Amino acid sequence: TCHLMYIPDPQNPRKKIKLYLIAWLDEATRIITHGQLYPEEKTYALEDCLKKAMIKFGLPTQAYADNGKIYSSNHLQSVCGRLGIHLSHTRPYKPQGRGKLERVFSTVQNSFLPEMEVMLKEKVMSIEEVNDYFFIWLKQHYHERVHSATKQKPMLAFESDSHPLRRIDLADLIDAFLVEDTRKVDKTGVFQLNGTEYQA
Repeated sequence: TCHLMYIPDPQNPRKKIKLYLIAWLDEATRIITHGQLYPEEKTYALEDCLKKAMIKFGLPTQAYADNGKIYSSNHLQSVCGRLGIHLSHTRPYKPQGRGKLERVFSTVQNSFLPEMEVMLKEKVMSIEEVNDYFFIWLKQHYHERVHSATKQKPMLAFESDSHPLRRIDLADLIDAFLVEDTRKVDKTGVFQLNGTEYQA
């Protein structure tokens, strides 16, 4: 996750919305399997981004993440377990393990961000519009430039890799992300999950 930028709130231009870039990187080829800007750095955003990455490029054998709260949730561990993904975390206070993704974030800040700042001076944009521009930048710029470490374009490197993709049926993928917990139903037939009340 990268705390990327602020945009004016379309509902109230005097207020600003902070946008977080959440991205998943394929370490071997350096493609961004999915990256998206979200208004919050929350578990739902991380899981949404991961699900979209897997829909597009298949299941990874391993997911390597930060030690932050959203990456260490029991639910994320459960999702990875159901999908046969080994979830591991960087050592605390050792940023070297995240160097490849930090380099991607630096590229985004030096290339995509200046373009967005110019466009935001001309018009107020929604989060969806900013994401549309980010997806275009990712496809036409980042994935099509020769990477300094691999000496290949990331997308070309991914497409020419002989390692077979692990695909999963969409319904099974959605099931893997369902929250599973044991709750007590009260006398009125209501139970709570993650602070929200539900009728049993």
